[in-house]
Amino acid sequence: MKSHRTLWIGCLICLLFLGIAGRAYVVQTVQTYGGSCEKLHGLPGVLQQAGFMPRGNCEMDKDHDSCKEGSCEVNGRKGHCEEKKLGHHQVTCVCMPNRPSR
Repeated sequence: MKSHRTLWIGCLICLLFLGIAGRAYVVQTVQTYGGSCEKLHGLPGVLQQAGFMPRGNCEMDKDHDSCKEGSCEVNGRKGHCEEKKLGHHQVTCVCMPNRPSR
């Protein structure tokens, strides 16, 4: 009977660890891709569609290889458009919120 209790406690500890690690991964993903102005793919795309990740309103130029400079808005906060490398060859526009001193 004692071994069953130990097994259950071990399983609960493993689930708790996986939950904390999963939450940390989601928070890191939101910080990395938050404010992206394009539709994302994979886990960032799922989080974006679910509303966990704010989407900016910057525009790419007609060749889709650079970001148009200018002002933008993400989650009601004014910001500015910046280019951000997501992978080896992937570039996206991200609306970065302005700092209070800007």
